[in-house]
Amino acid sequence: MIDAGQGIVEVAAAFGISILRVQRRLKLANVAPSLIDLFRQNGITLDQLMALAITDDHAQQVAVWEGASDWQRAPQRLRAALTNEEIDAATHPLGRFVGLAAYEAAGGSVRRDLFSEVDGAGYMTDVGLVERLAMDKLRAVAEGLAQEGWAWTEIRTRIDYSELSALGRAPMIRREPTAAETAGLAAVQAQRDALQQEYELLEASVESDDGEVDDARWQEIDDALEHVQASRQALESSLDVPDPSVLGIAGAMVTVDSNGMLDIRRGLIRPEDRKKHVASRTHQPATLDRESTNGEQLTTKGAFPERLYRQLTAHRTAALQLAVAKQPTVGVALLAWRLAAQVFYAEEAVRQERTVQLRIDQSPLERDAPDLPTSPARQQFEAFRAAWTDRLPTHDKTDALLAWMLAADASTLCELIAFCTACTLDDTNSGPDRNPRDIAAEIARVTELDMADWWTATKESFLGAVPKATIIEAVVEARGAEATNPLKAMKRDALVAEAERLLADTRWLPTPLR
Repeated sequence: MIDAGQGIVEVAAAFGISILRVQRRLKLANVAPSLIDLFRQNGITLDQLMALAITDDHAQQVAVWEGASDWQRAPQRLRAALTNEEIDAATHPLGRFVGLAAYEAAGGSVRRDLFSEVDGAGYMTDVGLVERLAMDKLRAVAEGLAQEGWAWTEIRTRIDYSELSALGRAPMIRREPTAAETAGLAAVQAQRDALQQEYELLEASVESDDGEVDDARWQEIDDALEHVQASRQALESSLDVPDPSVLGIAGAMVTVDSNGMLDIRRGLIRPEDRKKHVASRTHQPATLDRESTNGEQLTTKGAFPERLYRQLTAHRTAALQLAVAKQPTVGVALLAWRLAAQVFYAEEAVRQERTVQLRIDQSPLERDAPDLPTSPARQQFEAFRAAWTDRLPTHDKTDALLAWMLAADASTLCELIAFCTACTLDDTNSGPDRNPRDIAAEIARVTELDMADWWTATKESFLGAVPKATIIEAVVEARGAEATNPLKAMKRDALVAEAERLLADTRWLPTPLR
């Protein structure tokens, strides 16, 4: 009928079907004949054929199909291969941020996907125009931020996790919450506790193989936990204000997050400014006080079970111990600070600070992190211990040790004091409700500790203990939203394995380790 000169409307009326159905059938009929023959032989599925129909170029359709291995022939991968230089208006962060209407109003052309069930679906073919429109929106926001008094502002359409992790955070001072804010935090915490309890019951059911798990309910809890944690994070973030001492170097960055939403990061410090700031403070006494934090609250969009918090913070403690052992001046400063605090300050304040413990308890961190023996930080620290064991007297009595120390030079004593002080560090905790990591953050900042050097996300270390939504969020942060498309349809074991592969070498860290 079309070849005879009739229109799509007449065809739809003749067969009693919708115009869209006619358009889709005509689109399929225009796929390369060799691929249609393959479809008739059950060598290609209808979904794969529809994905290839995104373009009318037969040669390109065939080339993409024949050049793809079996695992690359999923419909979404075929479609991505044919539109790799275009922006999906429905799923790409910039596409969602700019919006199809604004893009078309600016004169942009769109390749429509007739087989998409998503509202506003289409591929923006002018990537340069999308970038310009996004930058214009970001620039308008940045101009408003400049009025807040930040030392600098920067706009980016996208920032890699590795770039963001290289930036420092301005120390934040926690203000007292209002009565309404306190009530709001308590309500959110009650919701989180109830959801977390149900999540752990479902998790225990999986581990014990008691029966089928309600996947739909598990997903509902995942979504609810994500919403609750986001609410909690927003409430807590509103209580933090930057330390005035760093406002002269701290700035703000405006970018687009993985969901296509505006993302404003305030209180960022560039590495070169951070070094200058630290250098300018070296002549001052160590400021290991309760008002100093690293600007990253111990909260996360995903739900972390209590045992995972303890496992992660045990790894952080091991790395902190190694960092202090390697820098004797820091170890001596910590020792002097802890002694002076007990001599000159209120007993209650001293008792509340538990990060640096002068009594040599040396509780095994392995009780909270069974995987700690495989940690490079732990292995290096134990090598330090073995080296000192070889250097010190082997006598059972401590008078021999005292004689050895009285004969040692100042440099040797400083190194030994640093190592012993490092052994007292313990910042393991079981969740975001403990006092903020102010002391640990200050030690990490002074020693320039980066946990990405000592920890990697694996099934054992993280991925096996968090909800699916948290895993996907991690991959989005590290790799971008496009990398998560194949993950969403995977079962949990496959999802964890693929996420572990995607996160390898990205230096991604969960919030408690940042």
